[in-house]
Amino acid sequence: KKHKNKRSENIAKFKPGEHYDQQFPYIMPSWMGRKTGTEFNYNEYGELDSEMKLTPEQFNDFLTGRRRGQEDGVENPQEAVALWVQCVPADGAKRYPTAKSSTCRFVNCPVQGNTIKKGEFRICIDEWAGWAKAFPRKDPYHNAGYAHLFCFEKNFSIKTMLAGVKIQPDTRYFSGERNRMAVNRDHPSMQGIVEDHIQNRWGWPVDVDAHYGDYYERQDDWYEFSLCKALTEEHLSKAPAVRARERARREEEKRQNHGGLSNTIDQHLNNLDMMAVIRAQQPPRSQNVGKVRAVRKRKRSDESDEDSDDEDKYEIDS
Repeated sequence: KKHKNKRSENIAKFKPGEHYDQQFPYIMPSWMGRKTGTEFNYNEYGELDSEMKLTPEQFNDFLTGRRRGQEDGVENPQEAVALWVQCVPADGAKRYPTAKSSTCRFVNCPVQGNTIKKGEFRICIDEWAGWAKAFPRKDPYHNAGYAHLFCFEKNFSIKTMLAGVKIQPDTRYFSGERNRMAVNRDHPSMQGIVEDHIQNRWGWPVDVDAHYGDYYERQDDWYEFSLCKALTEEHLSKAPAVRARERARREEEKRQNHGGLSNTIDQHLNNLDMMAVIRAQQPPRSQNVGKVRAVRKRKRSDESDEDSDDEDKYEIDS
């Protein structure tokens, strides 16, 4: 007898307000970046202005140029910032404060709309990580912002960033719910991969980074040494055989229909630049495919793009 998956039903029944304070416990003051002079403003949820997208220089300033100590006699919580390496959960759109809360913060993100889709790996900017005991009812989905792990690694030298910011795999335990953002959610081995990259300063060869002042320019093959690629390959190696067969079937079908172009995860390995190039080269989808996708989208019309099922990309979330 086939058992019905109750994941969606359980998510629908979960009431965040019963476990977390939806109003942020602290008014985050605006502050000026020391290197770029950028003014960083927050909304009532303690989130960086959701309309704000940052250049790599501004992002670096936001993470490393923040104020410390006290301001107007109030201890500044920004001192406790942490970057969590996460896997984006499905069906999570309603948990974020705004429709754009979960989008990538990099202005040079290669994805249309800066969307970070389910199953992708991301960086979560948590300015309250050190205050978990003081504010245990803070909603873990309410954070300063997010970014694709791909974009983060593309724009920064992790070896340099590790010196000023705490980066760690998200393996936290939540008392009221399962941590569906945990990087080891599907495979325990993911935690070890993240920790190994961090402990070995990402393990990149010296010549991968060309040093220009405070910033680094990536060599063309930087992705070969990235954490994002390592996590993606580990996921694919652990995937059930039936999924591999299904991807192969879709890949062959697309090769026949799209002149040999395929945009499946085992082809692009979460390389968003490669994904964008392949997608741009593909011909428009047929009307029949569009109609099928339209029906599926109507069923979840109250959800954002973050939870869309783009079958030619991801099957990570199960």
